[in-house]
Amino acid sequence: MLILLTRAIQTVGCESGQKRWHISAMLNTKSVKKHCLILSFLVLPVAVAATQTTRNTGDLHAEIQSIYNFQPHTLNAAQITQKSALLDQFWTKARSQRDAYTAGLRRELADSSNPPFFFFDGSKLLMSLSDDPADRKIILSAVTHADLRDLQFRDYFLLVQSMAAQGEDTTSAAFHILAQEIPGIHSAALFDTRAGLLPNLYAVTHRSEFLDSACNRAPA
Repeated sequence: MLILLTRAIQTVGCESGQKRWHISAMLNTKSVKKHCLILSFLVLPVAVAATQTTRNTGDLHAEIQSIYNFQPHTLNAAQITQKSALLDQFWTKARSQRDAYTAGLRRELADSSNPPFFFFDGSKLLMSLSDDPADRKIILSAVTHADLRDLQFRDYFLLVQSMAAQGEDTTSAAFHILAQEIPGIHSAALFDTRAGLLPNLYAVTHRSEFLDSACNRAPA
């Protein structure tokens, strides 16, 4: 009888131990699942945001390629009117999504695969969205890739002059005028017969001897 009772106690003990082990395992499994669920909630938004950013990047680049797939100097008046309406829509959309487009324009203005006219018009748009000094440098670099035949010279002049007035180094943008063959414009002096172009485009603090010499050679 004693032996049977001892075995019964051992059996119960064993079964209790197995139950405790099963309960412990179940609790551990539930804990792991809980932590995995919490982790998924923490990681998923980051992954979704990264995917969304990549998609937005591609969308804006495609949008720019589509909208700016022309050069104004090759269009007639009716075509220019049509394209102007598209550009107005693009600007309105950019201003309604200021943060997203400001970041996107910074990236796209550094992408040499974009159409020439975008480098000027996109720079003007970024100017309207941001007054960050770093953006002024992006703009000055971008406009040197624009085809001046597509622009009103006065618009280009005023853009670069405004940068010079804020102390930016406008050397490349100023001499971009000399780098392109433009009918009727053979030198910076012809742009302004009073030799006022280069000093206005180029900040005083950054003038060089070459620049001063060029101004002195211009007709009074």
